[in-house]
Amino acid sequence: MESRNGLDNAELRRKRRQRLKRRRQQQIFRRTLLLIVLVTAALFGLVSLAGSRRGDASREDQVQIISKTDKPAYASQQEAPQAESQKEKEPAQEKAEAEKAEEEKEEEEKEEKAQEQQEKKKKKKKKKEEAEEAAYIPERSADAEFFAEGYDAKSYKKTRPIEDEDIYSQYIVLVNAETNRIEAARNAATVMNPASMTKVLTILVCSEQIEDLDKKVTMTMSANDYAFVTESSAAGLEVGERVSARDMLYCTILPSGADAAVSLAEYVAGSHEAFADLMNAKVKELGRDKTAHFTNAVGIYDEDLHCTVVDMAMIMKAALEVKVCREALTAHTYTTGATKEHPDGIFMSNVFLRRIEDYDDDFGVVESAKTGYVDEAGSCAVSYAITNSGKRYICVTGNSTGSWNCIYDHCRIYERYAK
Repeated sequence: MESRNGLDNAELRRKRRQRLKRRRQQQIFRRTLLLIVLVTAALFGLVSLAGSRRGDASREDQVQIISKTDKPAYASQQEAPQAESQKEKEPAQEKAEAEKAEEEKEEEEKEEKAQEQQEKKKKKKKKKEEAEEAAYIPERSADAEFFAEGYDAKSYKKTRPIEDEDIYSQYIVLVNAETNRIEAARNAATVMNPASMTKVLTILVCSEQIEDLDKKVTMTMSANDYAFVTESSAAGLEVGERVSARDMLYCTILPSGADAAVSLAEYVAGSHEAFADLMNAKVKELGRDKTAHFTNAVGIYDEDLHCTVVDMAMIMKAALEVKVCREALTAHTYTTGATKEHPDGIFMSNVFLRRIEDYDDDFGVVESAKTGYVDEAGSCAVSYAITNSGKRYICVTGNSTGSWNCIYDHCRIYERYAK
């Protein structure tokens, strides 16, 4: 059976169910929407309530601040622009402070570096001073306590010129070693070649550089050749022969051995040339470098090897202050230690001291001496005497007419001008 709208009952029931389903869905949607609205309203109310409470608390704080500072309410409104301005200034101020802090840090670092450098300098200076203190100092002779300090011999109102015709040396000086006064002189300020008197400086430098004088020194081929080529006097050591440094000092002075002098120079400084530098350093230390300069350890003639008789007198004085030099310059004879080449050693003597052993020394005693000779400078000598009155003198002569006249010039000078 069909309905009036042309649909069967089944269709009508289906449509009815659909309408009921749509109604239920609409009801559920409305209920859900209502629930959402209610929950939202509740949440909004809670938020509003909390905001109200915070506002009340803020107003209370403001009231308290105003009551403490006695500022009116509008003051905060006036200060607000200032606060904003302060906030704008803060980054620039922070930057300036940071730059200032950086500059201060850099200054501190500079000061620290400067202090470190200063400390390093102090340590270096202290180390140098300690090294100088620890440096070897040769034993001083007994004569040293009688000598005047320094090496600056000077003329004074009682200095006498030497005009005696029987005193043949062209250059002469007589120095009182106890006062450093020049008692008598002849051309004392004129530079000359000191010839083998140079060896006094050679042994002085060696004595300060060689701590253990018992160490062996080898006679070198170069030293032997030097003595041969320059036709210098030699001690007679053979190439390769090893003798003590002490023996080498005596070989340098008594027979005036050029071979020994050069061997010592090479032993001390590594080369003859380097040793000459040490010689000039010592001359400078003595304050005699204005007129004194040395180029070799032997005294071989050289235009650049020169000094005055006063310079040589002061070099002699410095040598006499060292015990081992005083002993070498005072020995009349000496024999070196035995070696394979010389089982009995080498016997030698001091020409100056042996020649005046029988001289009538009414003035006193010549204690030490060293002679010298080169064609260009003639005969020369340096000596040290103690007079009968106990006074100590150093005499230096240059360019005499012969070796004997040179030696006896010293005796006459002591007799006539020493006290």
